Amino acid sequence: AGEGGLGNFGTIRKCNLIIEKAAEYMGNGLSEAQSKELVAKGKLLRALTYYQQARTMGRFVWVDKVLEPADTINAGLLMPTTKTTTESYTYILADIDAAISDLPETSKPGELDKGTALAFKSEIALQAAAYEPDAAKKKAWLEASVDAANKVIALGYSLGGDFGSIFNEVSPY
Repeated sequence: AGEGGLGNFGTIRKCNLIIEKAAEYMGNGLSEAQSKELVAKGKLLRALTYYQQARTMGRFVWVDKVLEPADTINAGLLMPTTKTTTESYTYILADIDAAISDLPETSKPGELDKGTALAFKSEIALQAAAYEPDAAKKKAWLEASVDAANKVIALGYSLGGDFGSIFNEVSPY
């Protein structure tokens, strides 16, 4: 509903539109900093959408540009899925890594920032390691997870002490 029956493909298209249009309007309505931040947010949102797919299916159809009708007609709507979960998580973590440097360190509640991206990177790299058959790649993803978590802590974030309140109006932030 709301995506024309395209489900996550509609969401991915919106993320790709953010990335494409933010880059297109740099210097023509958007400053370089604004453009980079929007591209970063688009990449993080795209990564999170694909992460949801990777958690449920392992593999997905990777689309990293705004598709035109000819793109799908020429492919006969038979675009390939990622070959392995390793490939899936490699794309997701690459998008997050590309986003991190251009996200602000602080933001208003509910907005994406560097701490959010690093926290998700820590979770996603840990998830990737859980499904990784190659020992060297598993170790690299575990190290990436720990490194991202340490960077979140260095930014000043910590777990709340009153966990019951984070799910209600008592402590919404």
